[in-house]
Amino acid sequence: MKNIKRDKILVAGLGALIILMVVFLFKTVTMELPSAEANNFKSKVIQTKDSKKTQNKEVVNTITTEAISPEVTPATTEIPVVSVEANSSPTAKVAGIKAYTLKEIEAAGTNILINKHFMLPMNYKTKNLVSLKGVMPLQLSYLQIIKVAFNPLVEMNRAAKADGVKLIAANAWRSYATQKRGFNVKVNEYLAKHKSRAEAEKLASRVVAPPNASEHQTGFAIDIVSTKYATRDEGFALTAAGKWLAKNSWKYGFILRYQQAKTQITEIIYEPWHFRYIGKEIAKKIYDQKICLEEYLKNAHS
Repeated sequence: MKNIKRDKILVAGLGALIILMVVFLFKTVTMELPSAEANNFKSKVIQTKDSKKTQNKEVVNTITTEAISPEVTPATTEIPVVSVEANSSPTAKVAGIKAYTLKEIEAAGTNILINKHFMLPMNYKTKNLVSLKGVMPLQLSYLQIIKVAFNPLVEMNRAAKADGVKLIAANAWRSYATQKRGFNVKVNEYLAKHKSRAEAEKLASRVVAPPNASEHQTGFAIDIVSTKYATRDEGFALTAAGKWLAKNSWKYGFILRYQQAKTQITEIIYEPWHFRYIGKEIAKKIYDQKICLEEYLKNAHS
């Protein structure tokens, strides 16, 4: 009996030992496996972070390079007020555009050059405008011109009348909004002809100056036709009024601004109806030398 009891105790003890060993082994395995996976995951996270750091560094380098290496060099503001160096080529780029300051405009006076390369600033407002009502027939009742050109225009109209030529003012000073509207209308005409936006704007700018690139905004320009030919086109040049103005306008300080032989320089179509007040002295020089305003100002400061 004692031997049987002892054997039972030994078997029970051996069974308990086996159970303990199984439990120990199970815990060891279950603890080690997550740890290995965790280490593997941690390794992957570190690699991912390093990869992202590398990618971010490359992005920052790209942005920095683009920021300090622009494709177009900004225009400087050191161009003389009446210099036309940037306008010497009809294909001048954006970098050749000069936006005047208000002080420069005031200093230039009647000599101011306004075109697609020498433009008025956004804060420009025309001063000293006077109405043309009662001076001559008007196509638009609200037409105005800058005061300094008013008396010369009156004298020119009086002289034309004395020679049997009846002039009509078709247009004169325009606001920024009016100029912008006219330019956009012309652009849309070319877009309707399936031109690209860039092509449409380029073509339109030869017919209607972009806003702030028009002499009309200064009040120095006036479009003139006649009672017998009231259309602004090249045909006006063949009329008595067109011929009289081309021959005599300089005597009163006005110039035919956009001549037929100078379209490559002015970048504007031939406009035999468009006259610009510049003063008698300079108007005579431009007329005698058969040059345009851009050429005169370039020669005067070369």
